[in-house]
Amino acid sequence: MGSGSLRYNGMRASGMVSEQTPRDMTNSIVREFSPERIVLFGSYAYGTPTDDSDVELLIVMPLTEEWTR
Repeated sequence: MGSGSLRYNGMRASGMVSEQTPRDMTNSIVREFSPERIVLFGSYAYGTPTDDSDVELLIVMPLTEEWTR
């Protein structure tokens, strides 16, 4: 994506997203995948997003047996 667009639940938005959108995205990820940690970074984490900003999330998942083989 790019140019300030965001796809969430099949919807596309242009420009800056509301403060609630990253929170909703995080809640959906937690419900679906149960990660160990989610880290918001970049301009949204610093509170300085612009129309071209992406919501950047680092998702930390537990190491599973299939990954250790």
